[in-house]
Amino acid sequence: MNKKVIDFIGIGAHKCASTWLWANFRAHHQVWVPPQKELHYFDRAAKYPSTGELGTEKLGNRLLRVSSQDSGWRKKAIRNLAGSLIRFDTERLRWWLKFYPRRFNDQWYLSLFKNRNTDVAGEITPAYTMLDVSDITHLNNLCPEVKIIFVIRDPIERAWSHIRFDAGLGKIENLADLDEVRRYIDGDALTKRGDYVAALRNWLSVIPRDRFFIGFYDDIKLDAVSFLNELSDFLKIDVNGFPQQGISKSVGVSRSKGIPLEIEVYLANKYLKELEELTSLVGSHSFTWLESAQVTLSKGAN
Repeated sequence: MNKKVIDFIGIGAHKCASTWLWANFRAHHQVWVPPQKELHYFDRAAKYPSTGELGTEKLGNRLLRVSSQDSGWRKKAIRNLAGSLIRFDTERLRWWLKFYPRRFNDQWYLSLFKNRNTDVAGEITPAYTMLDVSDITHLNNLCPEVKIIFVIRDPIERAWSHIRFDAGLGKIENLADLDEVRRYIDGDALTKRGDYVAALRNWLSVIPRDRFFIGFYDDIKLDAVSFLNELSDFLKIDVNGFPQQGISKSVGVSRSKGIPLEIEVYLANKYLKELEELTSLVGSHSFTWLESAQVTLSKGAN
């Protein structure tokens, strides 16, 4: 398959500025990304906790079944198609007509990126962090020479951001109920999305290191321009194509709320071993993350 069908895929991690990155790509004249940020094509199997609207492959089933998944798909399809018509947005309408009425398969996925008028095209789905080797191999075979973008942050901070976000969606009833929060921390959704070590080992067993970009959320916060400069070099695009007024603007950030010490200690215990492994795998900010976790554990012991 021609590598020009899709040039890059952002695989997360979840709550690591992926919406900010997608918004900046959308504004870049050399880059095309879908109007829907997350496609969830490669993680649609039931073995992943992120399965959503692509879980039902056949159009007939999506139209007729009464499951919450399929009724949700119908509502979203009507909203997006009608919205494009109301706004007379013919370009977006054509893309939604590719996205919704067809059977979900490899040919369908590749068709979403065709007929663009840019040098580079890609997508960002943070749940791809969780993919196993068989699905990564499938992705690589379908999109040979695709470049992978993986942005990570302190796993304790990421987990707390994830917890607050899901609490806002009603997935956690009471953030003050520490037992409920602990159960959520140990559930598949949070654990698999935050397992950087497993993700790196799985992805780098298939994707060559020179096609794999590891970025840090900390660097975006410290100097977003330098971060995008480095990413532009990786993708071979003009850094000046990003909108200067939007580079430092936060997108999709959860409302700040301090983490209770008891939960912070629980997360520090959960991620301590992974942080120790990360220092040898990625270095950089992971040393600071490890030191912070060790300080937290010392506080918890006092």
